[in-house]
Amino acid sequence: MDIDEFLDRETMHDEKDSSVKKNIGAKKNFVEKEPYKDLNIFYEISEHIKKNQLVEAENLYSRVWSKINDEKLTWNENLCHTLIEINKELENAVNNLYPEIREKITTIHSLMVRVTDSLKKGKNESAVTAYSEIMDIYSGIPDIFLADKRKIHRQILLLYREVRNNLDKEFFQDFNSRISQINSLIYSAKLELQKNNLQGAINHYAGSLNLYDLLPNGFFMYRLQLSNKILELYKEITVSLEIIRLRSGLSIQQETQPLKRTNSMQKSSKEKKPHEQTYGKEKHPR
Repeated sequence: MDIDEFLDRETMHDEKDSSVKKNIGAKKNFVEKEPYKDLNIFYEISEHIKKNQLVEAENLYSRVWSKINDEKLTWNENLCHTLIEINKELENAVNNLYPEIREKITTIHSLMVRVTDSLKKGKNESAVTAYSEIMDIYSGIPDIFLADKRKIHRQILLLYREVRNNLDKEFFQDFNSRISQINSLIYSAKLELQKNNLQGAINHYAGSLNLYDLLPNGFFMYRLQLSNKILELYKEITVSLEIIRLRSGLSIQQETQPLKRTNSMQKSSKEKKPHEQTYGKEKHPR
């Protein structure tokens, strides 16, 4: 073996030994990485699980995986073991809670049937009450059951549209009914004015005002037209009241004028009597 072959072999041997040493050192560093700094977060997750606060637990759990992603493939035996245990706790918690969620979903379906039946029977108030119960139950389902919530949410949206359409229909019917009642009261009030029944006109006017106050916002043009009619009626009633007041005042004045003349004459007569008596009883000197 010449010197060149010997040197080549030794050089390859040294490079192999160096490579092995580097791999051993890397493995040592890989294993002896310092423990996960946020291990206390697992305690918080576990506490939330015990309290059935699964949404909060899920949020913290997501933070853990974000941290793991930041650290890439750095090995941490303690972290791995803790994650396995937390996964078991979360899985058990979800499995234990799921029967309750299924029961809530069943209740929601029953209430949906009640809403539909109430709408068909024209019982809108009962339908709204049942729909409100549905939303209360739905909001109590944790978001970790998002797949189940999405299915039921689609059905709730369809039901909402049905309820909304019926309520809008009832709303417009009620609105139109009140407008008709107000116009009827205004017309009746004017008839009473023609009959000189002022009190009857005032009563109808007061009724129209009460109904006008109950009209909802958002129909300004309708309200404006009605307000002009009510103002016109108000003007007619106040003019009639003023005429009655003036007539009443004139009548009282006419009735009191003869009385004033009589009182004046009587007063004048009383003033003259003492004078006349003095002349009548004039003493003659003896």
